[in-house]
Amino acid sequence: MGLRHQIPSEFTDEDRWFKFFTKTTLKYLIAGLVITYLLFKLFGLIGFSLIGVTIGLVITIGLVFIASYPIPETQYIKGANLTIVRILKRRLIRYFNRCIYVKGYRGGGSKK
Repeated sequence: MGLRHQIPSEFTDEDRWFKFFTKTTLKYLIAGLVITYLLFKLFGLIGFSLIGVTIGLVITIGLVFIASYPIPETQYIKGANLTIVRILKRRLIRYFNRCIYVKGYRGGGSKK
C-alpha cells in the first residue's frame, strides 16, 4: 500500500497523498503545524502552552479548510470548484495588476 496515489492527468496535475491531501493542502498543513509549534513554544514561556496549542490547531484547521474546500458548483459566478485559496490568490493578483482592456484607453488608440 503506497502513500501516494495518482489522479488521471485529464483531471488535475495534483497528486493525492494519504488518499486525502493534495500537495497544496499538505503545504498549508505543514505551515499550520509549524505555527502551532511556534505558538506552543511562545506560550510555554509564560506557562500557557495548552492555549498556544489550541490556537495553533484552530489556525491549522482553518488553513487546511481554505486550501481543500471547493466552492459549490451552484455558485458558478463566485468560482465553482475552485478552492478558497485559489480565489483569494486570483483576487490579490487582480487587485495589484489592475488594468482596463479597452482600445484607446490611456492614449493607445487611433488619433483623428
